Amino acid sequence: MKTCTALLPLAICGFFLSCGVLHACDSWEPDRSNIHNVCCKKCSAGSRHTGVCGPDQSTLCVSCVPGTFNIDPESSSCTRCRICTGKLTVKEPCTSTRNTVCTCVEGFKCVDAECSRCIKQCGKGEETFESGCKKCDSGTFNDKVDGICKPWKKRCRNGEIIKQNGTAESDVLCEPIQTTPSTVTAMTVVVTKKPNTQSGLEMAALLTAASVTMIVILVVLVMFFVTHIYKKKGAGLPVAKTPVVQVAQEEDTRSCRCPEEEQGDSEDSSEMCSKLLLA
Repeated sequence: MKTCTALLPLAICGFFLSCGVLHACDSWEPDRSNIHNVCCKKCSAGSRHTGVCGPDQSTLCVSCVPGTFNIDPESSSCTRCRICTGKLTVKEPCTSTRNTVCTCVEGFKCVDAECSRCIKQCGKGEETFESGCKKCDSGTFNDKVDGICKPWKKRCRNGEIIKQNGTAESDVLCEPIQTTPSTVTAMTVVVTKKPNTQSGLEMAALLTAASVTMIVILVVLVMFFVTHIYKKKGAGLPVAKTPVVQVAQEEDTRSCRCPEEEQGDSEDSSEMCSKLLLA
C-alpha cells in the first residue's frame, strides 16, 4: 500500500506528460512535504513560476503580463520592458521573451551595443571625438559616415600620377599615365639630356679651373727661372770701374793745361806739356 502511494506522484506526472499539459513547466520534481504535489523548477521562456507547489503542473507557471518579459527559467518574476526616450527610438518592440531593442534617431548613433545613450553621428571628413565630432586632421580623410580618419596614401603606384590631392573626405587619387609615341620620345629626351647637360657644365668648370691653375703655375715658374738666370749672369760680369776711371782721367787730362801754356811761356814748355799729355 505504501509503495503504491509513493508511486502516485510519478504516475500523475506521466499522465500529464502524455496529455501535453506541462507546456508551462519545463522541469519539475516531487514535493517532499506532500507526496500529492509537484514543484516546478524551470518555467518556459516568457513565463515565471509562482513559487508554490501543487498537484497541477500547468498552474505552477504563469505568463508574463504585457509590458514585461522573462528569459530566466528559474525566476519567479518578470522584468518591465525598456522604454526608448529622447534620442532613442524603438527598433524592435518588447515581447514576453525579449526586451525592447532601442536605436538612435537619424543623425545620432549608439555609444555601445546596448545603445544606452546616443551621440551625434559624424559625417564624411569627421570622426568621433569625446561626445561629439571633429574634422579630420591634415593629411587624413574619412569617406564614410560615422567612420574614422585614415592617412592619405604616400605615393602612386608605378605608371601612375596624382590626379587629385587628398581632402578631408577623400584620399589622394591616382590615374595611369596617358602616353603617346611622341610624348614618350619627348620625355625620353628630357630625362636623358638633363643629366648630360649638368655633367657637361661640371666638366667644363673643372677643365677651366685646371687650365687656369696650370697657367698660373707656368707663369710663376717662368718668372722664377728668368730671375734666377739674370741674377746668375750678373754675378759673372766684370765690374766696369777701369773704363770709367780712364774716361774720367782723359777728361781731366784734356781739360788740364800746363801753367806755362796758360801764361804764354816758351815753346819748350809747350813740348814738355804735350809729352806729358801723350803719356
